Amino acid sequence: RMKQEEKRLRQEIRELMERAGKTDAMEDQRYGKGQRGSELPKELSNCEQRLATIQAAKKRLEARQREEDEKNGREPGDQDRTGKPGKPSVNTSKPAIRERLKSGHREPPKTGVV
Repeated sequence: RMKQEEKRLRQEIRELMERAGKTDAMEDQRYGKGQRGSELPKELSNCEQRLATIQAAKKRLEARQREEDEKNGREPGDQDRTGKPGKPSVNTSKPAIRERLKSGHREPPKTGVV
């Protein structure tokens, strides 16, 4: 019985290795030899480039938002899109913030993260 199980396991291993080889060959053809396909693009390959790319994208988004606001007659300090005053919303699901609000503080700590 052990010999049968060993034979079955060897066959299963051969099939798995064969499938892995086919997958590897297909990925080599698609992404290039030694590449996984999940590598970062060159412009995001190091910290400085990532930061510069993110900052540039942020500037583009902010400019787009300013244009949209101007088109709709909004100005800085106007109410937000929900019609509520321009005060940021607070995620009170975070225990530290919830405790701070319960203890009488009117606003969450100013950490830049809301």
